[in-house]
Amino acid sequence: MGSETPIAAVASARVPIEAIEEDGRFRISTGNDVADLAASIDRIGLLHPPLVVRGKDRLRLISGFRRFAACRALNWRELPVRVPEKEPSLRECALLAVAENAWSRPLNLIEQARAASLLASFSPDGRIDLEEARAAGLRGSGEFLKRIAALCGTPQAVQEAIVDESVCFWTACELADMPAPEAEMLAEVFRRLKTGLNVQREILTRLREIALREGSSIAQVLESPAIRKIWDDRDGDPNQKTRALRSLLRQRRYPFLSAAEDRFRALLRELPAAAGLRLQPPRDFEGTRFSLQLEFESPQEALSLREKLDCLLGHPRFRDLFEGKSRGYEEDALSRP
Repeated sequence: MGSETPIAAVASARVPIEAIEEDGRFRISTGNDVADLAASIDRIGLLHPPLVVRGKDRLRLISGFRRFAACRALNWRELPVRVPEKEPSLRECALLAVAENAWSRPLNLIEQARAASLLASFSPDGRIDLEEARAAGLRGSGEFLKRIAALCGTPQAVQEAIVDESVCFWTACELADMPAPEAEMLAEVFRRLKTGLNVQREILTRLREIALREGSSIAQVLESPAIRKIWDDRDGDPNQKTRALRSLLRQRRYPFLSAAEDRFRALLRELPAAAGLRLQPPRDFEGTRFSLQLEFESPQEALSLREKLDCLLGHPRFRDLFEGKSRGYEEDALSRP
């Protein structure tokens, strides 16, 4: 900063707790439960006094909000504090608040977002000075810090899902650009399903494609009875619910491909079952080539498979597999004798 006295140079003081007011602009931490911290302070004492700056009438708390709340819960009348020796500007207060948090513990994604947003809010041009950010313990490129700062604008339900890691970083950034009701619904879906990034990306992409295809919104798609039934089930196994939702979204996004799969399986059930033979359709029904897998352990088994294969190839329904594929497995391909 170029000043002779570092902005972090502080003096210790002991002041009435009523003389301190919280300046919520500088709050970084997301935790609100102070019961454990209060028990620790009551038994061991306050190891690291909060940081305050002089205000017009009272002292303003800029770091140590949970410690302050814990001491107030313990009915302390006085509180040891640290006060900068020189009066810091708002920008310097922001740096102090970020540094106090970032250098003392790992920050979760929302805490990083609050820190980045705080530095940007008191920057002259609204941009984060990367050198100052690094000095305060906040890492990442300018683009990354800009993206996470936007998370501060997401609804509380979304932020809670980010904090408990139900929502991945990529998904969080996507939710930040969505209308609040849709973002909240998706955050709740992902909290209940407990999915990873790839599945969240797939679900969100499918929902967007369905909404665009049907001329509706993501919220309307999520409110459909079949989908709602899946993610409203609070007692079901998350993995089973995730599989069910992914399958349902795929069927709704690709109704013709899903119908083709169902009709292929129906035809397959009419063919003679043969252990050691496995017939596979084109992948995603986007090609025209089928595959046939043979499994055997001895020459004798291989010879028996040849007989089973001849039986399969000679079955009248075998040709229907290919005829159905050419017409998307239409119903008449199943109904023909």
